[in-house]
Amino acid sequence: MRVLRHMLVSAAGCLLTRDRLAAAFLLPRSSSSSGGPSSSRRRVRDDSLLPFSPLPFLEGRRAVSEVEETAAVSGTGSKSLSPPTVLWGRKAAKVAERKAKFEKKKQKLNAFWGKKIVVLAKRDPNPETNKELKNTMKAAIRAGCPAENVEKARTRGQDKDVGDFSEVIYEAYGAGGVGMIFTCLTDNPKRLQAYVNQAINRRVKLANKGSVAFNFRRLGCITVTGEFMEKVDEDAVLEAGLEAGADDIFLEVGEEDGEKKVDIFTEIESLNAVKMALEAIGIEGSERLVWKPNDLIDCSDEDYDLNMDVMDSVSEVDDVDSVEFNMRVLPEDK
Repeated sequence: MRVLRHMLVSAAGCLLTRDRLAAAFLLPRSSSSSGGPSSSRRRVRDDSLLPFSPLPFLEGRRAVSEVEETAAVSGTGSKSLSPPTVLWGRKAAKVAERKAKFEKKKQKLNAFWGKKIVVLAKRDPNPETNKELKNTMKAAIRAGCPAENVEKARTRGQDKDVGDFSEVIYEAYGAGGVGMIFTCLTDNPKRLQAYVNQAINRRVKLANKGSVAFNFRRLGCITVTGEFMEKVDEDAVLEAGLEAGADDIFLEVGEEDGEKKVDIFTEIESLNAVKMALEAIGIEGSERLVWKPNDLIDCSDEDYDLNMDVMDSVSEVDDVDSVEFNMRVLPEDK
């Protein structure tokens, strides 16, 4: 009997609480209390009927009711309130990861061109008399650097307290005999050495100078993207390059971050002449020096994953400008 009595009391309490909640939030106000028809969208909100503070979800319901009431009384606004779109789970993680990669790439891009501009501005900060500086500033803006950042880098080059930047190249052998070359531009080689060692974490072996580089060719590369892609004609590009004095020039069509591009390779000595010849036929691009592998190496899945992890870690070091290798890349990682 005691158990039955306890169950009845609990059920009565639940019904009472339900009725009080309904009276406080859901029931329409009667015509006698509001002076209007019972079909009004106005809600009764009397906290004195509740023996406890409303729960958060009930507060949310009250906010919705207030918006509905305002819209109904004023005759403006939407009568239904759609909740904000919230991403959860795997989709949110993918969006966050994509955004983080984009931000890292943008930071690396600004740092890369900023250091090049600082080095050139130290020689002569006037773009009118320093043609190389002027061309580099134009290339940086074309590559996606904000014009404000480009000008700040040029101004920074006039600061006597800014250290001198020097190029440092690391060569390494990865898993499966894969060769790696890390090209860096730094004002503190000792700090750079510590960061590179930390990124490698003994997973690959640093090699002596020249022991890996002989598997690569040092070439100049002009990358064409965007609107200038439509103007690229292979025969016209080759003809312009040969007339400019290039002994070796070839093209490769590729894709980077979903954007199509054309890489035009030539020897370093002819890079500026080829660039000017391409601009004469309406093709503009950003130039840089690259290590082009002579042959590509296939390796096991385990070695492939290890090498990719190492190169990803090294590329995150601030002073590392490029990471190049002679491992064949899987299609999904291109």
